[in-house]
Amino acid sequence: MPAFPQELCEIVISLCDQSSLAACSLVCKNWVPSSRIEFFRNLRPLVISPSSLPKVLMLVDNPVSTICPYITSLVLEDWGPLDSNSKSFYALLPRITGRMTAVKSLVFNGIAWEEMADGALNFLVFYFKNTLKTIELRECPYRTFDSVTDLVESFPLLEKLSLHRLVPSSRTVPFDSRSLERKHSPQLTTARHLRSIHALGSIKSELVRWIMKNSIIIDEVSFGPIFPNEAHIVGKFLKTLKNNLKHLTLSGESVPHIHREICLKHNQQLTSIHFANLMLHRRSSEGRASMNWFIHLLHAIRSPSVRSLKLSVCVHSQSVETLEIIDWFAFSTCLDKPQFVCLTSVTFSFSRSRHKDEGERWLNGYAEMAESFVRESLPQFRDTAILDFDFGCPGDPPDVETVDSDDDFP
Repeated sequence: MPAFPQELCEIVISLCDQSSLAACSLVCKNWVPSSRIEFFRNLRPLVISPSSLPKVLMLVDNPVSTICPYITSLVLEDWGPLDSNSKSFYALLPRITGRMTAVKSLVFNGIAWEEMADGALNFLVFYFKNTLKTIELRECPYRTFDSVTDLVESFPLLEKLSLHRLVPSSRTVPFDSRSLERKHSPQLTTARHLRSIHALGSIKSELVRWIMKNSIIIDEVSFGPIFPNEAHIVGKFLKTLKNNLKHLTLSGESVPHIHREICLKHNQQLTSIHFANLMLHRRSSEGRASMNWFIHLLHAIRSPSVRSLKLSVCVHSQSVETLEIIDWFAFSTCLDKPQFVCLTSVTFSFSRSRHKDEGERWLNGYAEMAESFVRESLPQFRDTAILDFDFGCPGDPPDVETVDSDDDFP
């Protein structure tokens, strides 16, 4: 075989598909690390749950297994109530994760992490504290917000935090999250590397206050949905990030006059904005007024740094008449202003309302009609590649979940 620089081989391997990556790992020893890193990077995260335990043990705990150093993403999924079976499972956790030296992303899905038996949480902190960059809590019960921050601060290199609908728990458990084995040093008890936060649910206000109290520098924020009692603190928080915030995702369609509490004129570094879950099913004048909150936020922007703008539109009816709820003239006029001269991407991502059958496909011709309607409504982008559309596929997860109610319908 001709001798090629290893760097060139790694570039070629990084462009291969799944079957090609498997073949590359069999060519020679020098290609094994690069092909396996790419292979497991493109696979779904390794999910550990009671039902998957036998397969996981066979995959990572087998004496001839060599894949542990290449697993970068781990999901711990709904282990149920703390009983004899789950205790036995917790006891196996150090054995499963102890050989994983490259885990950068950890997800707790429905896990009561404060109740993890046999010191399992301490083992996770011990193994991953020097590698973990992302932690995600999905629908996990928690006693106090301090227990959440204690968990976050246990991983000193953490860069991204995602909180999805955490559930306050009234249970009294003997486990104290502050007993996590970590160094009580001022440099390690604040998330000094945290740069990205994603919060969905009622915990946003507490998260914002914690970040502001510790003066943590954040450059990526994703909030949704924003409720009326949260708009003020969110607006104050975004104002404090005026010199740092680069990427912003907001979902606040249910808040009337949200633009009076949130203003983006102070954020000088914004490069991408995503307005999520724009629910297009209201027909009254009040619904139309509340629908266009995102246009008011765009009008307030002063810095010409925004390059990417995305709007996730959720339609209740597959009719272009639904799109008329948006004030297209005001939107078009806003995007013609000098502060948007650097725009290189305007994306409309369409999805169906959750009230409809998730498997229902787009009606024939709706995608073409909707795209034609938007292009006609934004004449400055009509003949350019700046304007893009994504109608997704049935079953695709939403960008940011929202809360619907029957009151939304006429």
